Amino acid sequence: MNFLKIRLLAWRIYQFFIFWWFSKSKWRIHSPFVYELVTKVFPHIPSINGQEIEKVRKEYLTNHQLIEIHDFGAGFNNQKKKIIYKTISQITKSSARKQKEGELIYRIIKHLKPQKFLELGTNLGFSAAYIASALKEIHNHNYQFISLEGSESLHQYSKLLTQNFNLEVELINIPFDDYLSELNKTFDGIFIDGNHTYEATIRYFHKLKNHVNDGGFIIFDDIYWNHSMKKAWNEIAKDGYVTLSLDLYDFGIVFIKKNQAKEHFKIWY
Repeated sequence: MNFLKIRLLAWRIYQFFIFWWFSKSKWRIHSPFVYELVTKVFPHIPSINGQEIEKVRKEYLTNHQLIEIHDFGAGFNNQKKKIIYKTISQITKSSARKQKEGELIYRIIKHLKPQKFLELGTNLGFSAAYIASALKEIHNHNYQFISLEGSESLHQYSKLLTQNFNLEVELINIPFDDYLSELNKTFDGIFIDGNHTYEATIRYFHKLKNHVNDGGFIIFDDIYWNHSMKKAWNEIAKDGYVTLSLDLYDFGIVFIKKNQAKEHFKIWY
């Protein structure tokens, strides 16, 4: 492990300690809406759908096929993309949505009941499977779910996973900025997991906040991934469009609702 990785790890440990110190338990939350989330949604409860999805993870962890990944994430400058090579097993271990996180997103969606949903960053499709499972359970087939992935190889694998469970997902292989530049839809919920830089995260937010229906929400992944992500999250939480922001350490969630007082919570759950 080189010096930069050690320094980043030390920073994350320090940030977690600060988060833990200032976070609130359910006993210190007076907002009924947030209290219900903390007590009924955030506690980890494995689902039947999740158990089926996790069987695929076990298969992928033993899949040593090497694939070419076009990485549009941190460092992508719109002029060229990084090309890296990893096995399916390596991707599953390092960047695919973990079960606890996927189950949390699943419960959030079941609780908030969005009908139109957008995901930025399909990866292998684990988060898409959790999201689509929740939407299907709530709305049967009466929902719209779009998931974007810049890498062709990851896009193809996400198709296999979602088709395996007969889930209705519009999977699109496209860089995020290309899609957002032509966006003419609105959504009830959005999940952003890709390009963990300050510039990209802020750019996505300012574009998408105008496409969130009143009462809708945006979930940001890895808000403590690095200094840039924390800076972006702090600015987003203070934005005038945001009425409620929840810092869960792993995720940040912002709600956009007109005529509502602004609130911010750090929550240890």
